[in-house]
Amino acid sequence: MTDEQRKAIIDGASYEQLLQIWRFEPIGSPWHCGEVGQYLSNRFYELRETMTSGELVSASKAVGWD
Repeated sequence: MTDEQRKAIIDGASYEQLLQIWRFEPIGSPWHCGEVGQYLSNRFYELRETMTSGELVSASKAVGWD
């Protein structure tokens, strides 16, 4: 998968979907490195700012932890 394809996925993803990537992709994953990693981070925090505390908690509980 190319960086541009990853960016397109990030653009179309919900906060919950990005949270899943954020939590469960391993260290060194292309999702967390370089330009794509910065793009993911920017989009993640951009979406986070539009949500209420309750929505953030709900998304976090839905994604869970391994």
